[in-house]
Amino acid sequence: MPHVSGRLQLTLLMCGYAALLPFRAESAAAELRQPADFLESPVVVRGAPATRLPQNSNPIAQPDGASTLEGIAVDIDVLANDSDPDGDSLLVSSATQGSNGSVTVAPDGRTLTYTPAPGFSGTDEFDYTIDDGAGGSATARVTVQVQSDNSPPEANDDVTVTSEDSPVTTNVVGNDTDPDGDPLDVTFCSGAEKGTVSVTGSSSCTYAPAADYNGPDGYDYGVSDGRGGEDTARVSVTVSAANDPPVAVSDAASTSEDTPVTTNVIQNDTDADGDGLSVTACSGAENGSVSRASATSCTFTPAADYSGPASYGYTVSDGKGGSDAGTVSVTVGGANDPPVAVSDAASTPEDAAVTTVVTANDSDRDGDALTVTSCGNASHGTVTRSGTTNCTYSPAANYNGPDSYTYAVGDGKGGSDNATVSVTVVPVNDPPETRIDTPVAPLTTIQVGQTVAFAGTASDPDGSGTLASYSWNFGGGATSSTKQDPGPVTFRTPGLFTVVFNVLDERNVGDPTPDTRQIQVIQPPPPTNTPPQARIDTPAAGITRIQV
Repeated sequence: MPHVSGRLQLTLLMCGYAALLPFRAESAAAELRQPADFLESPVVVRGAPATRLPQNSNPIAQPDGASTLEGIAVDIDVLANDSDPDGDSLLVSSATQGSNGSVTVAPDGRTLTYTPAPGFSGTDEFDYTIDDGAGGSATARVTVQVQSDNSPPEANDDVTVTSEDSPVTTNVVGNDTDPDGDPLDVTFCSGAEKGTVSVTGSSSCTYAPAADYNGPDGYDYGVSDGRGGEDTARVSVTVSAANDPPVAVSDAASTSEDTPVTTNVIQNDTDADGDGLSVTACSGAENGSVSRASATSCTFTPAADYSGPASYGYTVSDGKGGSDAGTVSVTVGGANDPPVAVSDAASTPEDAAVTTVVTANDSDRDGDALTVTSCGNASHGTVTRSGTTNCTYSPAANYNGPDSYTYAVGDGKGGSDNATVSVTVVPVNDPPETRIDTPVAPLTTIQVGQTVAFAGTASDPDGSGTLASYSWNFGGGATSSTKQDPGPVTFRTPGLFTVVFNVLDERNVGDPTPDTRQIQVIQPPPPTNTPPQARIDTPAAGITRIQV
């Protein structure tokens, strides 16, 4: 029959003792032939009388540590540093699993076997619980260091070159090696002093030099084989000089309406390389036009009569292929725009004045009210200013034909302009004019039967020189005459007679105020008898002496 060994726990009911009191048997023996005997056969325990023991104390579990290589299990005697105040024998009752490995309890009850997960290296932990067989237990933690059997990679320094202001990406793992043939990944890129560096993908670093910097620089990087193996190396960078384009800084200018302004547009522009700058183009003007005035300047001309904001662009070059564009903002201040006087035309009949509103067709861009400041002279008439907007033209007497005069208009703000008024004097028929030349006196007195000599002059203001007929009306004192100069006329009837001299022109128009004379015809006085007078003609002497 095979021998069976093990721990037997009995619960005894003893007369005269309270249950659950611990006791220790001095000796005991049992013969177990098979498991059934253990489970079903009664057990007889012989011993000394039971002695009441003190209450059991929990065992003390101390933390443990162990190390192993990647993929290799390790046995850990966790009870080696554990103890029990009562001196009880200790056994491991349970253990948790590690985060990166498995844990089993060995049959001896004191050894734990930790098996790391495939490919794991690093630190793992798990807990175990011990039992003193008397109801006491304790728990402690086991820390396992799983050392990799991986060979670390070897990172080798790199060298790269880039141009000023140009980033460069370097495959830094291209010359790195790993004894195990593991693929390598970049873990960091850092340490650049004259620029910035960052990881690009799994195998590269991208370096960007600081603005406008050229010269040496470098940075560090790290590689990993994914199995805990790491190494670092350095990349030396040479930043070669390159032309830096100029920087155009926007400008501002101001001018008055209708006034060009020239601006030195490059005075505030810069070039990192200190190159001399020049203007290559001036263009894109708004509300005006712009032209290149010199190697440093642009001239802006605002649109006619425009005031307000304007702008244009320019291009500056460093002569080495670098250029930049800038903007010039222009403020065009308002100015008084003079009025625009537009010539006028007028017509009037001969000898009739005409008034023209000369400002009716004039204009002012600023909307200012316009007034006539002067009306100039005319060649064939007179001109006067009538009101604030009018000029009155009076043609010379009997003149007809073209004439003109100028006038000036003002906006009240210093602006003025001149224009011309063309006048057409339309001819009208002027009646002829008559004048009695003889007799000269307004009243002539004669006696019945006497004669008076008449003569007259007639003219036509129109200058045609054609008089259709003449007429002398003697008021009934004598027969009318159609001659210009009727000559002596005999008045045979006493009375006061008005003599009228008139003519008709080719339009049968006569003098509306013909010239007149008055003739007073009177009877002659009766004859008076004058006695005869005798006169001795011979001898003439008063006394004549004779001889006898």
